[in-house]
Amino acid sequence: DGQCEAAFKFYQQCLGGTLQAMMRFADAPVGGADQPGCGPVPAEFGDRIMHACLAIDGQTLTIDTSVLSVAPGNRATDYRLQFTARSSRGVDHAVTLPAGALLQSVAINGQPRPIRADGRRVVLPLSPGKQTIDLVWRVDQGMTARFTTLPIDLGGANVNHRINFKLPADRWLLLVGGPALGPAILFWAKLVILLGAAIGLGRLARSGGLPMRTRHWILLALGLTQVSWWAALLVVAWFFAFAQRQTTQPETCPRWRFNTVQIALPLLTLTMLGVLFFAVQTGLLGRPDMQVAGNGSSSWQLAWYVDRAEGIPPGAWILSLPLFVYRGLMLLWALWLAWSLLGWLKWGWNAFAHGGLWQRRPALVTTETKKAGKKDVADA
Repeated sequence: DGQCEAAFKFYQQCLGGTLQAMMRFADAPVGGADQPGCGPVPAEFGDRIMHACLAIDGQTLTIDTSVLSVAPGNRATDYRLQFTARSSRGVDHAVTLPAGALLQSVAINGQPRPIRADGRRVVLPLSPGKQTIDLVWRVDQGMTARFTTLPIDLGGANVNHRINFKLPADRWLLLVGGPALGPAILFWAKLVILLGAAIGLGRLARSGGLPMRTRHWILLALGLTQVSWWAALLVVAWFFAFAQRQTTQPETCPRWRFNTVQIALPLLTLTMLGVLFFAVQTGLLGRPDMQVAGNGSSSWQLAWYVDRAEGIPPGAWILSLPLFVYRGLMLLWALWLAWSLLGWLKWGWNAFAHGGLWQRRPALVTTETKKAGKKDVADA
């Protein structure tokens, strides 16, 4: 209806920005026999707007998803950045890599691009619309006791940023830190609970007749962190069960109850030994279970999430030790356990045999038995 020009000027007045183009029908090229173009335009349509572009001041590029994958090694660390960008126009977008980064590959929409880094800057030619970018680089940053991910500047505000960290197989994870939404190590909470219980059991042992003192309970609790709660309770129950058996008098206990306890205690002993064997085997041959949870993390794959960041997303740090340190400590614990177990089993056997191993059914006294007894008395 001929109001397009007035409409765009009204939009400019309300929204601001700049009218970068306003093409009229009269400005359109007329096509010929061998040249594409527009057909003849009526004279009354020549002053009407055929194409207009209003550029609004502000951000023209949005990074709505980004994933930084970090895989450290002994001498170097491989980084991989994948992000999705939406651009309203064609633009050269710069991403700044960490210091010392060696760019290995660049891909846009799955297609490799021969792009080289200009110092730390990597300039990416982006087209209007949605596209995915994949950058891979390596840094001379080996795995150390405290590892911190190096910062990377995405060149603008970004949302839904994730950090995926792959822990090397020869490391013992201790602590982690980073964005609020990330992994939590529950091992330390469990250790505090077990140590508190060990101190309480040490006080009970003084009056309960147990062969354990507070230091023994604490050392035992350190190894039981690698088993489940019910398994740790079963080991504790073994000591209290045999302590109770030590105070049982067979004369005052019904025969069926006494014999049932004598059957149950060996079964409990075998189960307890199985739990301790599993703890030793896990400590010497397996990887420590640090009970990592949160945001889909595990003991070897850590994940953080940031909902929004300006330019440089926050990084993460990991505190770890070589795995042989953990196995060395578990070896010392296993040697202590083997030595202590000899004393515990000896104490358990004495408690098990207290007052006899089994109660037999009393012999039946028949009439013939009574007569024979009287005859023996008379002869005497």
